[in-house]
Amino acid sequence: MGLMGLSLGLLLGACAAGEPAEAPGSPSPAPPCSGAFEYHQHQIFVPAAVGGVPVGAALIDTGANACALDRALAVRLGLGPGRPSTVHGTAGSVAAETVELGSLSVFGAEVRGVETTVYDLGHGATPSGEPLGLIIGTPFLERFAVEVDYAARQLTLHRSPVSCERSAPMELDDGIPLVHLALNGGAPTPFRIDTGASLFDTDEVYLNITRAVADDLHRAGQDPRPVQTFSGTGVGGPVTLPVLQLASAALAGRALARPFAITQPAAGIFADPATPGFIANYTLDAFGRIVLDYLDGTLDLPEP
Repeated sequence: MGLMGLSLGLLLGACAAGEPAEAPGSPSPAPPCSGAFEYHQHQIFVPAAVGGVPVGAALIDTGANACALDRALAVRLGLGPGRPSTVHGTAGSVAAETVELGSLSVFGAEVRGVETTVYDLGHGATPSGEPLGLIIGTPFLERFAVEVDYAARQLTLHRSPVSCERSAPMELDDGIPLVHLALNGGAPTPFRIDTGASLFDTDEVYLNITRAVADDLHRAGQDPRPVQTFSGTGVGGPVTLPVLQLASAALAGRALARPFAITQPAAGIFADPATPGFIANYTLDAFGRIVLDYLDGTLDLPEP
């Protein structure tokens, strides 16, 4: 699950998303499933059901390579005990269990047999202020092309790949979507996509970089200085985050001028210098509408 996030200004794409054309005589693909989401602190919450039982607002978190249930909710659903496991987050690790859900569904799109971790999700909250009970991660999302219309607050789960003229390659890195951005006009740098990230509302542009990337900028003759410091909480506990200002960052040819870079400390998952930084809804909502197409491995930028 992610840690930080901020909103950006509007950038435009140049095509409309849609299901691919069918070959004559081919069976019709299942229609997409769509519904309204709540957007709170740049996080996406949707109504979900486990085994057909509504469980309230769930967080759509592309930065989670496993789904997660709060322990109290798992008890109410009669799930567990499961096999021991560990959840690694931005600031450390916590002990967990793994169970298998009979089914997990959002807006009528159902996936059966989803393996899910169970631990205390007390660090999260829903838009209503109720404790977070469910995080929906890769094991569910990878079955779809996930379209997010930020302006309309609409989430659509396509069961077939979506075609779009403006796309960027998107691979899975340890089960988490990954794209490349060029910082300050330099070589492309890998960034995971973590829609579980959140922060206060702002019109400024923010990214999350690692200490290793900050050091690379320094070695390249660039020396962005901290302009402020943030504090946050994620899996593993609180962290302190220096904030730098960059000259630019570009994704798929789209340049973001003078973005701020939140620098992750070398702790938790970022203790490994090979771990990339991340972007989230606070970056992607700048495009108005996007498609995280797990089915064909692209990040699509339809016209909003």
